[in-house]
Amino acid sequence: MNQASYQVDDKPVLGRLENIYYNDVSELGAIPFPGKIDTGAETTSMHADNIVVTSLNEKYKGLKTNELLKTIVYELGGPKERLDKDHFTSKEKNIQATVEFTIPNPYTGADITITRPLFNISSIRSRSSPEPIFRPVIEMALTIGGHKVTTPVNLTNRSTFSTPFLVGRSYLQGNAWVLAGYDYLQTQKEAQIIGRKERLSVLDIPVNVSMSLRNRYSILNAQNVKVDQKSDTVSFDLIGSNNKKKNMQLPIVRMLNFKDYSTPLVYIPIEAANGFKEHILVYLKDRSKNSSQLRLGRKSLSKFFMIDPSREYLLAAKTEKFSSKTTEVISAKEDILFENIKLSAAPSFAANTSKLQVEKFEVLEKQNKVKITIKKDGLQQEILKPIEKTIVVGKERRPVIEGDVTLNAKPFTLLLALDIKEDSQQPDIFLGRSFFSDKRVLNLRSENILTAHAPVKAGYIEVVQIGKLAFPAKLDTGADVSSMNAVNIQRFKDKGKEMVTFTYENKLGTKKEFTKEVVDVMRVKAKAGEKAKERPVVIMDVTLNGETKKVRVNLQDRSRFDYSMILGKNFLADDYYVSSEHIYLIEK
Repeated sequence: MNQASYQVDDKPVLGRLENIYYNDVSELGAIPFPGKIDTGAETTSMHADNIVVTSLNEKYKGLKTNELLKTIVYELGGPKERLDKDHFTSKEKNIQATVEFTIPNPYTGADITITRPLFNISSIRSRSSPEPIFRPVIEMALTIGGHKVTTPVNLTNRSTFSTPFLVGRSYLQGNAWVLAGYDYLQTQKEAQIIGRKERLSVLDIPVNVSMSLRNRYSILNAQNVKVDQKSDTVSFDLIGSNNKKKNMQLPIVRMLNFKDYSTPLVYIPIEAANGFKEHILVYLKDRSKNSSQLRLGRKSLSKFFMIDPSREYLLAAKTEKFSSKTTEVISAKEDILFENIKLSAAPSFAANTSKLQVEKFEVLEKQNKVKITIKKDGLQQEILKPIEKTIVVGKERRPVIEGDVTLNAKPFTLLLALDIKEDSQQPDIFLGRSFFSDKRVLNLRSENILTAHAPVKAGYIEVVQIGKLAFPAKLDTGADVSSMNAVNIQRFKDKGKEMVTFTYENKLGTKKEFTKEVVDVMRVKAKAGEKAKERPVVIMDVTLNGETKKVRVNLQDRSRFDYSMILGKNFLADDYYVSSEHIYLIEK
């Protein structure tokens, strides 16, 4: 928890996910709690259990928690969009209220009881009732990236969310910029370099470790998994690499739901021979048929590590941390120029030689050359290249060429084995292990790291353009996908394509009809008793700061919101430092 690692104008730049520390709760002070950094949220929220609100004021005698909060709010004029310190504090209004709550230690399950004065009350819109939800607000000292801020925090049950914290503008204003396309930016300089295979121990049980670029969560080899819903714990047998068995009982952080089943997420302590120690979040699964007992997913990898696919078992030696001065960082998704054709590239641990996936290729044996056909962005190109060698993969023989490529504005040659591309969603080039041997490491905290340009400073409200329309939009780092106001939504088919017509309008009186192809459908989870909502997704050309992007936008009725459009992570990426303090920085 030292000084912030990445700063702009003497303020830390936070990624979309960061570690958050409770400064003034000694039992939890050393535990990094994950939090989502959300410029679209007014307030900061955190998970709490067993919330009880009481008052010493005689006129509130006999009232507790929700009934007490509701009474106070209506006494002060009724619910508003947000009741904050500009309206009242407990001390100013002689409310004399206290909030007692518990926070579970995610490693041990022990409930830590905390008592704080009621600072104010948040009234939150309810989707299922005209009556708002009332939440107690306290003041807490929180540290992110070494930067300590005492901020109002509303307490709620966030057990179904992926993070126990949602950090809104009440913390961010005047204290930080936000880079939506990055996760755990502030801990990047502490990242441990690991190989594509590792060995760790979990409570003295040795485990072989592999890496997954596909799975979000890490997986631990476990058998006889039994969930105790009453105690909110899970017991299981951990099976190590030497078939040594250890029975464990751990608190459940939350349940992870798949299509056909649910499984508990738990924190496990890991330790390496070089002294590296941490707790990582895993779900439990029988991996007895796999060579590794622990498979690290993207969440754990982005939080603690960078990977050198060209090496193995780095954690058995001395600690090797990331250094931007000596290491070139590659993300899991990059753009690369091959023979001046822009292609997509992704890393691969499977092969030493990189692989180029093409529409087709024809080997000209007499000339010892190969004719390659590449289709990209509707264009088809043919290239003739000498065959450097041939490799055997299974029953296939693949010619290997030497390609002229450019990555991060640096031209070089790369050996590429040819293969036929069968899935349009796959990358064009898989970067093999040998590609990473020259001080290159894989960083899963972001995408397109090498092609990202310097971010632009933006306010959390900016003017955007869609065609000839110009209107204010909210820059919302908490949203995955951008969204815009749409009414009169009508779905139909045209020549086999899913289409939608809708009316965009805003509070400035702007109104326009659109007809777009539906490229996806977002399903929004509903509360108990409600139907899940579907939102059609279309592609819009959105312009900000003179740059136009084709971005996926989900359509919903936003007429009750102040802003008719939000730009989420899929637009902002690493292109904008978003301020929660200012508006219209780009416009100015």
